[in-house]
Amino acid sequence: QDPKHLFPEYTALILSEIDRINLIISEFLVLAKPQAATLKIFSVQQTLNDILLLFSSELNLNGIILKTEWDKDFQINGEEHHLKQVFINLLKNAVESMEQPGEIEISLQAEADSMFSIRFKDSGIGIAEQDLEEVFEPFYTTKASGTGLGLIVSQKIIQEHKGSLTISSKAGV
Repeated sequence: QDPKHLFPEYTALILSEIDRINLIISEFLVLAKPQAATLKIFSVQQTLNDILLLFSSELNLNGIILKTEWDKDFQINGEEHHLKQVFINLLKNAVESMEQPGEIEISLQAEADSMFSIRFKDSGIGIAEQDLEEVFEPFYTTKASGTGLGLIVSQKIIQEHKGSLTISSKAGV
């Protein structure tokens, strides 16, 4: 924080890398050991809104138009921070899938039997069929700087909340 520091760009780089390492370690921990759940009743819509607020400047910077559709708000008893991690992973994947400005649609809809669905849809480049079969495999990634843990961690968290995570895509679509 010293303004007279000779190499502030190195400090910024180190802090950025520490954040990245922290993310990787936390993903390993979610996979490796059971977490002590701190369940509470919370609003899914508000949690999504919090994540969207967090990403709003990145979306604007990348020229990404965000559309949301909330059927109604759903209250669930779960681990809010874990579900936020899932939403962040899915939103980051959507943003990173676009080579040019595009559009992301997020919907929260009622389903049968008091269930609901959350859908993330993007105008990115799509996923090739052979990659789609591998996306939930640990360490599988098509990104140069990806860990290959985001989707498997997300899937585990969703399953812990008695849900399912599915992906549908086609290359170029």
